[in-house]
Amino acid sequence: MFINKVRPVLDVIEELSESGCVKGFRMRLGEGLMNSDSFSRIFNRFAEGTIFEDIDMEVEEVPVRYGCECGYVRNLSALSGGSSNCPRCGNDLEVVEGFDYELLDVF
Repeated sequence: MFINKVRPVLDVIEELSESGCVKGFRMRLGEGLMNSDSFSRIFNRFAEGTIFEDIDMEVEEVPVRYGCECGYVRNLSALSGGSSNCPRCGNDLEVVEGFDYELLDVF
């Protein structure tokens, strides 16, 4: 479980390292991975004593959303009773977003 929480942080640090000297970054972070406070806390822990220690970061949280091929889409919190079926057509719902991250800008 711990490595699943740390993996996105390490991936971002690796991407920033490849970008050269940076002052900050903007990213989108799926709430299914972790919330922005957890990301910041873990990032700051790993960044201590490195060039990224005082980096500016803007983290936009993306809610977990499920959808169906019929066009129905809802946030995770809107799913009632834990059902994985579409209330419109009965098909299985699939994850649309919220379990990934995207580095948007490095500055």
